[in-house]
Amino acid sequence: IFVSDQQRLAELLGGNIGVESAPGRGAIFWFSIRCGLADNEFIQQQTFNTTAFSGKQILVVDGSLELTHIMHRQMNHWGIACDVEDNIDGALANFEQRNHIGQPYDLVIIGSQLADGTGIELAQKMALTEQAIACPRVLMGNLGAMPEPSLLEALSINRYLRVPFSARMLTEVLHAELKLTQKATSI
Repeated sequence: IFVSDQQRLAELLGGNIGVESAPGRGAIFWFSIRCGLADNEFIQQQTFNTTAFSGKQILVVDGSLELTHIMHRQMNHWGIACDVEDNIDGALANFEQRNHIGQPYDLVIIGSQLADGTGIELAQKMALTEQAIACPRVLMGNLGAMPEPSLLEALSINRYLRVPFSARMLTEVLHAELKLTQKATSI
């Protein structure tokens, strides 16, 4: 039933759908549709400014190596100097070192689960340092793990970024927290 529904949908869109399979080699699923070119207004709505990120410095702390790897690559692509840590002690040491050498972070993004504790524990320890008070912080995690807004406010966490998130959502958070303009430019 699923395949026939997909076949009908592809045909309604002026295309086709299929599968190529070979024993021991796996399967390749494919589809094609006919569509027109997007108009300039649509393109402008889907485009976001990343040039303003150039030179910004962000620390990402999360227990998921996959997530930190993806965020590191994406932010570097946008011109952001991004450091990653997976634990509380490493994050605090990195944060303090950057302040000591006069290159403080512009933003710290903290995951809810770290290798050695929680993002809330890290935020509590950061809240005790003078340098952290001036540095915006964002907590990220799944919807079910979102702390009470009063706790986020007490820890000076400005936003909660729900995982999974899109590149667009991440850029909106970065623009807001870094106080940048979002005038659209090419990506």
